[in-house]
Amino acid sequence: MEKLHELIKYYPESKHFNESNRIIGEVNSDHLLSRDSGENKQEYIVRKGDSLRLIAQKNDTTVGYILHVNGRMGSKLQPGDQLILSPLNFSVIINLKAKTVSLRDPNDKLFKAYELVGSRLPQGCPSSLDTLAEGLVVGDGSRFIETGTTEYVNATKEIRCGRRGIPIRSLTGDDERDKYATGFFVSNQDLEELALLVRSGSPIYVRN
Repeated sequence: MEKLHELIKYYPESKHFNESNRIIGEVNSDHLLSRDSGENKQEYIVRKGDSLRLIAQKNDTTVGYILHVNGRMGSKLQPGDQLILSPLNFSVIINLKAKTVSLRDPNDKLFKAYELVGSRLPQGCPSSLDTLAEGLVVGDGSRFIETGTTEYVNATKEIRCGRRGIPIRSLTGDDERDKYATGFFVSNQDLEELALLVRSGSPIYVRN
C-alpha cells in the first residue's frame, strides 16, 4: 500500500494513477467496513444509559458506521453488548476539476476517492471554500427516521454542510426536482458509503 501511496503522491501523471487510487480505496473501505479487528478499531462494552448517538459522539464515529460494522438493525442496546468501533477522522476534499470526492486521513493520506458525477452551486457561492459537515439528513428532514430500519435504507439522504445549499447528495431520478437541486452529486451507492464515514464536524474543502 505504501508503494501505491508514493505513486499517486509523486507521479500523478502516471498511467497507473487511477488504478492505484481505486485499489487503495477498495482495500481501505473493505477493511474499515468489516468486523475484522485491525488498526484503529476497538471494542466497546455498552454501559447503562448508553445510546448509539452518545457512543458515536464520544468515539468520533457515526451511528450508521456502528450499525453497519456490527451487523445491527435498529438502535436497541443492552448493557454488556460488545461493539466494534473506529474513529472516523477524515477530511473531505471535493475537487471540481478532477471530479472527485476524496476522503483523506489525519496524515493527509488518501483513504478513498469517489466519482463526482455532477455539481451545481447556488448563485454567489464561490467554487473554492472551506466548511464543515453538519450531519446526515434522511428523507426530507421533517421527521425522525430510525437508523437501520427499512424506511431508512430506502430514504433519500444528503450530507449537510455549514454552507447552505451545497450538500453532498445523489440525484433522485425526479427530473423536475433534480433540475433545480444544488450541491455535489455522487452515485447512490457512494452516498450510502459516505453517509457511514463522514461525521458531523468533518472538514470539507471544495477546490476548483
